[in-house]
Amino acid sequence: MRVVFRKTVILAAAAFGFISTVGGQTPVDPSDPATKMGARNGAVYVMDHLPAAFWEFQSFRAAIRSTGKSPVLHGSASALLWGDTMPSFLITCTNATCAVPEAYRELFKGSEELVSSEEGWEPGALNLAQGLSMKFCTQLIHGDVTRLLIDLEQDGEKHWSKISAKLPEAMREKLVTRMAGKFRALIQQRLAEDFKRNEAAIHLLVHTAPLTDGSILFEYAGSDTAQKIAITSAKLLPQGEIDSRALAMTEPSPFVRWLIDSFASENYGVIRITVSQSFFLRSVPLRWETIKKHLIQALSNSTE
Repeated sequence: MRVVFRKTVILAAAAFGFISTVGGQTPVDPSDPATKMGARNGAVYVMDHLPAAFWEFQSFRAAIRSTGKSPVLHGSASALLWGDTMPSFLITCTNATCAVPEAYRELFKGSEELVSSEEGWEPGALNLAQGLSMKFCTQLIHGDVTRLLIDLEQDGEKHWSKISAKLPEAMREKLVTRMAGKFRALIQQRLAEDFKRNEAAIHLLVHTAPLTDGSILFEYAGSDTAQKIAITSAKLLPQGEIDSRALAMTEPSPFVRWLIDSFASENYGVIRITVSQSFFLRSVPLRWETIKKHLIQALSNSTE
């Protein structure tokens, strides 16, 4: 659905002018005056009231200001305005960065190269997730520390790398609560809000990995809608240099298993998108910006 931008919509949303800080909820274009709300100490300011819908309005404004065109609305912004029955969309990126908080830098002293390598994060994943978040006018929730400190995809002892396993148990318990627990709580909160306005939700999990050059995987679980979007997206990508495949997810991480177990499969679908790091690191077989554009467009077209 394409819509005409209405100033009154933004004015109504802007009436909710109360602000709080929530880590891991990032405007997709923080440099744009239409979406920038300011940041302090790594936290991003977001609205207390109607958080998901208001955030989507901000992206909607930014898209119009930057392109002069009205974007396709998805999720709670569409449902709030037009009662659309299409599923809402949530985008997450667990291994978005290789950042080490100040309090843990001594622990990682001498391991800087390891942290900045593919062992410490997934190069390009956050950039792709931000692009998808802008295209779908929906919220992005992402990890903000290196997975060598705590791996948000794992549970129990697998949270820890050889380096972070050296931390005292009390410190590791705090990390689980403050990072893994908070990350999952944000997802639960967002999906609870979406299910109040939509009958279904599609959750895009964005990853990059050292796959064979040119490979892109769409792994689906949960709803039939997730399966259809994954299969259609894979088919819409240019063939030849790109090896794109869609298949049922057979090896979900503990994090993905938690997602699937937490929400009814007929209403909730997961698509894990894994892109070969050859695109981002070596521009092989295509430049990163080129494949990112193809991917975003394929996913968008598969939902229309």
